[in-house]
This record gives sequence, structure tokens and C-alpha cells, in this order.
Amino acid sequence: MLLCQEGIQRAQDQSEAGLEVLGSIQARLETMGSPAGAKSAAVESFFMEALEKANQRYQSKQAPRIPTGNAFIDSKIGGILHGYYTICAARPKVGKSAFGDTAIAYNCQRARRVVKISLEVDREMSLYSLVPHVVNLPNIVCVRQELQTPEQNQLFNEGMGKVLEWPLRIYEGDIDCDEACWIIEKETRAGDEVLFVLDHFGLMVEAGKNNPSKIRESYVLDSGRLRRKIYGKKAALLALFQLNEVPREYADKLPRPADIGESKKPLQDCAAMILLHRYQDKETLKMTRKANVNLSLVRGGGSPGNLDGEFDTKKLEFIVQSELEYDIDDYRDERGQ
Repeated sequence: MLLCQEGIQRAQDQSEAGLEVLGSIQARLETMGSPAGAKSAAVESFFMEALEKANQRYQSKQAPRIPTGNAFIDSKIGGILHGYYTICAARPKVGKSAFGDTAIAYNCQRARRVVKISLEVDREMSLYSLVPHVVNLPNIVCVRQELQTPEQNQLFNEGMGKVLEWPLRIYEGDIDCDEACWIIEKETRAGDEVLFVLDHFGLMVEAGKNNPSKIRESYVLDSGRLRRKIYGKKAALLALFQLNEVPREYADKLPRPADIGESKKPLQDCAAMILLHRYQDKETLKMTRKANVNLSLVRGGGSPGNLDGEFDTKKLEFIVQSELEYDIDDYRDERGQ
């Protein structure tokens, strides 16, 4: 209907030849009738664009990527690869959402568009968690404003003003895979570079489940749809994935890619996987500042790594540098795992 209305308006304007208007509308109608996800065109229509992209990659000597905001991880996997998604997985309360906030803040501060798709945290709380990245305040007083002193409240409001200037959009709610694909299509229409942060991937249902009560019970089995939707675009997706909790006696056992679940599909479709872990104090069973980052499943170049570091409990940010080395023998279980 919209295309036909556009054709009528262009014909009434009479600034174009009638056959030119007809050909344009006809071509777009035929595209609408194509099978979902299918692309068909004469080679000459996209040849120059394909050649230009190839030469750009040759000159830069690297695949186009978006940084995570963590220097060590970027040095190993090069960042979040355009046209793919990268999984960041962790057990509950470890800090995967905080890792996503670091990526959001780092890229927004460099004028790169970011779109957050939040299935669990409301948009106001998502905004509050970004304030410690721009002003010197602990995360706890930013998300719990009743704890703020007058000085902290002034800083908080200054920080909110800075976040307001960021090129950031936030979608929240029970968003299923169809809606996430629609958001990606809508936000990439302009053709500029976009980072998508999906928090979190483990709450999405497979395609075809329409029962709203199921939305928060299953991870995406049809993860290839997300990859196909973002493939070929100047965009990348950071998918935050919650791993299952483990018994307390195994709490210091490092997570593995196999912990992602029974379906291996998300692992096959992603460009890389970041596993986050925080060690526990054996006596109090509370999480310590000591942390571990494990990189695996790298697609298209990069070097996986496994390194201990620290977790900044003030900003809720992982700090991993090659010069930070911890003796993890004290945190292994009796079987050496």
C-alpha cells in the first residue's frame, strides 16, 4: 500500500517519466515478494560495492570490527566482528551485563551508535548503570539513588546529562526473536555503523513460540536467524548469555563453552565467545575481586586467550591486562579442576 501511494505521488509530481516511476515501483514490489531472507540480483548491480568492500579490507589488513572497550579482549579477538554476533557468557551475578555496559559506554563516548535490547532490566535501570562510566561514582549509589549524598546526587545528575548526549537507543520488554530481527532491520536501515547489545540472549525463545509466558524460559535455538539478519551489514551484536548456576563446591570451576546448553547452534553461529568468571572466597563463599576471562570460538582471525585479572566492584567492570597475574592454585578444587 505504501509503495503504491508513493507511485501515485511521484506520478502526480510529474518530475519523472511515467515508465521510470513504473519500473522503480515494479522492482521494489518484486523484492517484497521474494522468499524471506532471500536476495537475488544481477551481478553487475552489486559488483562495484563488493569490489570496494574487498579492497577496503585489503588496505586495512583487518576485518571490520567494533571494540568491546576491553583492551586485552580486543587484542585477542580484534573486537566484535561486523556481520556476526559475539557471545559473552557468565553465571548469574558475575558481571556479564556490566561487560555489556562497558561496551556501550566505550562506543557511545566515541560517537558510535549503540542499540541495547534489554529483556530483563528496564530502560531506566539500564541508563543508571551507565553513569559510573562518565563520573566518579560507585554503581550502587547510581542504581539506588536513596543512598546518595547531596554531592553524589549532583555528580549523578551531571553524569545523566552526559549520557543523554550519547547516540544510544534502548528497547525493553519481552522481546522474542522476531521482534529482535525487526529491531536490527530498523536500526541498520540508515547504513551507518551500529553496535547491538542483547541482554540477555538466554531469555529469548526459538522462532514460532507465540506464548508470552514462554519468552523468559528458553534460549534461542534458531540463532542462525539473528546471524543472517545482521550478516553483511555495518553492524555487530554482543549477545549476553546467562549460564546455569553450579553447586557451591564447584563455584570456582571455570566455565566452559559446553555450559552454553544442549544446543550447539549458538556456538556455531557466533564469531567468538567470551567466558567471564569471578572466584569465590572459600570461607565466606562471596565473590572476590579476582576474575578470569576465557576467549574461544574465534571466527575470521584472532588469538584465543585465558587470563586472570580483576573486577572493579565500583564501576562493575572487568580489568584484564597481561601484566596482572594471579596464582589460581588457591582457587582450584581438590581434584585440581
